[in-house]
Amino acid sequence: MPGNACREFFAEHAEDKQKVKALQKVADALAWEEEIASEHSPGTVKNEELIVRQVTHPNFYDDALQKIKPIWFDDVTNRGFSSDRLAYTSVEAVVERAKARADERNAKPENAEKTPVTVLSLGKLPVSRIREVTCDDNRAFGVYDTALADNIAHADVCQLAHGTQEARRIRYELYAMTENIMV
Repeated sequence: MPGNACREFFAEHAEDKQKVKALQKVADALAWEEEIASEHSPGTVKNEELIVRQVTHPNFYDDALQKIKPIWFDDVTNRGFSSDRLAYTSVEAVVERAKARADERNAKPENAEKTPVTVLSLGKLPVSRIREVTCDDNRAFGVYDTALADNIAHADVCQLAHGTQEARRIRYELYAMTENIMV
């Protein structure tokens, strides 16, 4: 789609571990939610959708509290909160992909002495509630359809509010709305 600044941005920043910081500098970043962000996209992310994200153990789950660790949300400020849209995939497919990534990570020689990573659960969030979070009277997060060639359900949640002391509070709102689905 020539002339689509949104799609061009996400293609250019596909491997950028700080793409959210670059997105925060885009004046019309929220308007991009209504544009196609990927050549593999099944369509823009709608308010009525639910997204899920894998929760790996021990990285992102606190055994003592039986809760997702707040660090699970850190990607929303830098590389994007990589998620799957349940309208275009199933919980089983998400878990299968997550387990394959965990197995691949665990098989690497440099990880032989580390505690193996396992897929413990999925965190489920409603897109409408993500979009309701505000900071300084502005929407705090954008949700983009960053579909991949091997996963058309892929989406990213990006924190657009920046440079504010409210950043921790708005990430906590994501934490508070997350439903943990054990797998």
